[in-house]
Amino acid sequence: MDAKSFEASGKRRTLIAACLLVCIPAALAVGIGLSIGDRELGKVLYTAAITLVFAGLFGGLLKVQLDEVAAFKRKREDAASFVTNVLTDLRACSTRWRGQES
Repeated sequence: MDAKSFEASGKRRTLIAACLLVCIPAALAVGIGLSIGDRELGKVLYTAAITLVFAGLFGGLLKVQLDEVAAFKRKREDAASFVTNVLTDLRACSTRWRGQES
């Protein structure tokens, strides 16, 4: 399993977990709302279920996007650090080589 497929499976697991954590309580709220005789409490449960679905799913998607941005930033910082270290090593080698020339 390479790094990209591992990362994709991690995203997929996060999305599935977010969907399950949102949909199960929302389904329970709708089911309870249907079984309760009180119409006002049923409306409150329906509203809560809809709010939970939208907020939870958008929150899950937002988490995946933020993780992707953080990973991209980390890769960029690692690449910049690598280039800086290579240039520092080249400078040190050049200084030593010039010192031996004299």
